[in-house]
Amino acid sequence: ERTRADKIEQLIRKKSTNPTAALAEFYIETKYDGDRFQLHRDKDQFMYFSRNGHDYTSVFG
Repeated sequence: ERTRADKIEQLIRKKSTNPTAALAEFYIETKYDGDRFQLHRDKDQFMYFSRNGHDYTSVFG
């Protein structure tokens, strides 16, 4: 599902106890070719998700 960045900000503000910190490292990159993934980082741990929400960490991580 596609959405606007301002809607994402609203969702983060609703769910986060510290929304400013949650938005501090938020990046959007244009897809030019190949697969589209979301990369989630928590300190030194990285997780890869497809745009449909499937976890591909074991494949790419």
